[in-house]
This record gives sequence, structure tokens and C-alpha cells, in this order.
Amino acid sequence: MKKTKGISKLAFLVIMIIIIAAVFFWIKYFSEPMTTVVTGGAEQSLPELDKAKEAADKVNKAVQATEKATREANEDAEK
Repeated sequence: MKKTKGISKLAFLVIMIIIIAAVFFWIKYFSEPMTTVVTGGAEQSLPELDKAKEAADKVNKAVQATEKATREANEDAEK
């Protein structure tokens, strides 16, 4: 019975060492390139986001102009 406990403790230690080594190698070799890929995609889309914001601003101005014209037309109709 004692021998079985010793083997299970050894197996637990080996598994823990493998997990720690996997985390270490993940951080060292894969984390930085993955971050570069993720942020690189965001940097490439910035010009398109700016164009979309400009288009949204133009639409907002058009809506405001329409509301103003409608308000003025209603005021003229009331007089």
C-alpha cells in the first residue's frame, strides 16, 4: 500500500512539473507572437474605423439638418 502512495505522489509531481514547463514555454514562445497578431489586426483596421466614424458624423449632421428643417416647417405651418 505504501508503495502505491509513493507512485501517486511521484505521478502528481511529474504532472505538476509538466504543467509548469508548459506555462513557461507558452509565455516565452507563444504569448508575444499571439499578442502581435491580435494587435496587428487592430492597427490595420484603424483607417477603416476612421472612415466609418466620418460617415457616421455626416449622417448625424444630415439628420440634424432634417430635424431643423422639419421643425421650421412645422413652425411656419402653425403661423
